[in-house]
Amino acid sequence: MATDSSTSTRLTKQELAVQNRFYRSALAVHEAAGQIAARQSAGVALNTILNELTKECAAALSADIFCILTLTPDGNNLAVAASVGLEIDVIKPIPIHDRSALPALAQKEFTALSGSRTGTCIMLTFQDLPLGAICIARSSRHKALSESESKAVRHVADQLAATLFMYGPARDIMEMERTEREIQMAHSLSRSLAPRIPRLADLRIDAASIRCLEFGGDFYDAMSLAS
Repeated sequence: MATDSSTSTRLTKQELAVQNRFYRSALAVHEAAGQIAARQSAGVALNTILNELTKECAAALSADIFCILTLTPDGNNLAVAASVGLEIDVIKPIPIHDRSALPALAQKEFTALSGSRTGTCIMLTFQDLPLGAICIARSSRHKALSESESKAVRHVADQLAATLFMYGPARDIMEMERTEREIQMAHSLSRSLAPRIPRLADLRIDAASIRCLEFGGDFYDAMSLAS
């Protein structure tokens, strides 16, 4: 009985040790997240922010691989912006044909880059605009992130997404998409205002409205006159 009790106590201590390690790593990741805004305010270059953040988080999480995938300036490719455990100089950007498929693409690419290791990808999203992903893999006994570590990394992801939006091309991408939506709305409204041509038994009437660039504001009209 004494042996069983001793074993049970020893296992509990091991579990507590693991939990303490998880909390310490999560705290370190939270501190790294806090440095993002501070470095941004200090005018630190984006590449430096990403590299420092990657090193700090990789060390805190005991990660074999910690990488940040971001959109290229044209918004058409996904590239490794900073990494611990990967040679980013030899990794080619991945074309993006549909940004809504970015999460699946990031996970697939990370799996390929990390040698098919089981890893975690957390998306970088700002105002519903996908900007990239944070990908993590570790070969230690506890490969999966704990709940506290996951929350900490998500906090990093939120802070980093806001920074990428301010530094990178995301604002231009969002502005272009917003402008395109407004143009489409204006075009639809313009078409809906075009008058209907009356149908007459002995007369055919044709009309055309040719827009200038995206839409126009000049219209024709058809009026019935007393005979």
